[in-house]
Amino acid sequence: MKVVKWFVLLVVLFCSMTLSVSAQDKGSMSGELLDEMALSEEEMESGMKALKNKMDVMGDEVEETVDDVMDMLKDGDDSAEMAEATPYSIDVGHSTLGFAVKHLGVGTTRGSFGVYDGTIYFDPDNYDSFTAEVTIDAASIDTKLKKRDDHLRAADFFDVENYPEITFESTRLEKRGEGAVIIGDLTMKGVTKQLTIPVQISGPVKSPFGQTVIALAARITINRQDYGISWSKTLDNGGLVVDDNVDLIIELEAQNNG
Repeated sequence: MKVVKWFVLLVVLFCSMTLSVSAQDKGSMSGELLDEMALSEEEMESGMKALKNKMDVMGDEVEETVDDVMDMLKDGDDSAEMAEATPYSIDVGHSTLGFAVKHLGVGTTRGSFGVYDGTIYFDPDNYDSFTAEVTIDAASIDTKLKKRDDHLRAADFFDVENYPEITFESTRLEKRGEGAVIIGDLTMKGVTKQLTIPVQISGPVKSPFGQTVIALAARITINRQDYGISWSKTLDNGGLVVDDNVDLIIELEAQNNG
């Protein structure tokens, strides 16, 4: 980046010198025109206009050149910033993407998804470079009861035949007080909603096996009705068989093998 910045300075200096020399030439040529009595007044005026137009064009070209170089410098800064973020692949064997929902208003049913993958770009010194993308196989839902899982895969709930994937894509990571939040889009059953997720990020640390490892832990409550996952039945006391509010439990470990 230092080379680019020196290049910018050299371009500006060169352009300034060119304009200065051109200005001297303009004065010299003006003198010659004034001294050349054989030239008519119209010829002198035409020559001066041509010279002025040339100077204006040169000025525009200098300005455009400087703008182009500054854009290159900005693009270079953005690329360098992205290059600082280390990519981490989610380690499913040491992670949990789970949920908990009230059942009959008294108990809690828990489950998780077993098949998913994703990549997290993270630099602890540069939150602006953070990105995270996760793709979940909706059919991999598991609540330890086959009949219930089959119902959850059906149209009443996730409708996995038509909507096989659940995805999350971050838009930014922000510091909030002593912690941080991930802001991003969760898509389920064809519906996308923005979430602000309080998160605790641990690491990076070096494992005994050579990988660099980070961990993300988060918990957030969503309303499943927002995503068209609407099946339930009303109890005599007005409660629901399956509550609308669902707690998402996110415990991810991710590693970089470089």
